[in-house]
Amino acid sequence: MSDKKITYLLGAGASYQACPILSELGEKMILMSRNYLGDKYQENYNFIKDSGDNSENIMQNIGYFGRKAIEYGTIDTYAKKLYLNRDHSEELHHLKLSVSIFFTIWEITNDSIRFRTNSANKQIPLSCIDLRYISLLATFLEKSDKFPVINNRIRVVSWNYDLQIEKAYKSFLPDKWKINMEDLNKYFKFRFDFNGQELDLNIIHLNGYGGFFFSNRIAEKNDEYCFFDVSESKQISEILGSIEYVYDKLTHREVRVNDHINYAWEQSELAKQKREYAKKVFKESDVIVVIGYSFPPFNRQVDQMLFNELKGRKTRIYYQDPNASESLIKNYVDDDCEVIIINDRLEQFMVPYEF
Repeated sequence: MSDKKITYLLGAGASYQACPILSELGEKMILMSRNYLGDKYQENYNFIKDSGDNSENIMQNIGYFGRKAIEYGTIDTYAKKLYLNRDHSEELHHLKLSVSIFFTIWEITNDSIRFRTNSANKQIPLSCIDLRYISLLATFLEKSDKFPVINNRIRVVSWNYDLQIEKAYKSFLPDKWKINMEDLNKYFKFRFDFNGQELDLNIIHLNGYGGFFFSNRIAEKNDEYCFFDVSESKQISEILGSIEYVYDKLTHREVRVNDHINYAWEQSELAKQKREYAKKVFKESDVIVVIGYSFPPFNRQVDQMLFNELKGRKTRIYYQDPNASESLIKNYVDDDCEVIIINDRLEQFMVPYEF
């Protein structure tokens, strides 16, 4: 086994077997809203900022932002429109909360929308966890005195909101532990530390992740709370009943999601810190494995910032994606880097020979 440091860069395609990719997100948000609201679902609703019937309002907003995602091409594009218009800052907060709640519900529900239509017009069920994450961790996890640990040469940088890899890690812990997502960070580090301590993250979510929020109370300014595991149910109605308090607190400005879910063009302090940490990870990388990522224009500046850290390192880059293109990734790397394209054998994530 070599001593080379390996970093995975993940896009939405890395969770393809379990979560909607960006082009599907609007449709799935609308379906979730319509399935829950039934006859109460309305196409012409604007976003709702008042509390009222929280469960219904949450779902109306998810449907509303789903329609905007389709109207503007992606949810990111509509978020950029709101970001550029100060008058819409409150709506941007609700967009982020809706995205966060959508992925929270998506990853724990057994609702009928968890299907994808393939090229043969067949309905393919989506897994709760993309099994490729489990196979990958089975390769990289090692035994320790207390709990499985990932090999210390492996790091992950992700553009995804989902917690697929965290849930995959959780599946390797003893069932009797009953670890929730809030406490999982003790074993698999994905949550940012605000106390000035040296970080040793296993995964950096550049865009943030769903299911968490920050308190707006002064005494708890940097405290992060989770609504991912508040319900044991797989039914949307019961899940919503358990998390609707977050919507009410956002309405009364007691919590904030705005800097928890963030986009590549935003410059919040948390976003800057995560990017700096990701730069450090890239700078130390001998191998980069890019999986399911299309390098969208919105992320270009941050991606270039990360890949600039490879200059002079002669890093080997594996690019695994059905549409992987050497010419695309060559826009980000210098001639010192060797690029290997993998656009088949997609049933498993690439494990580099350097491991």
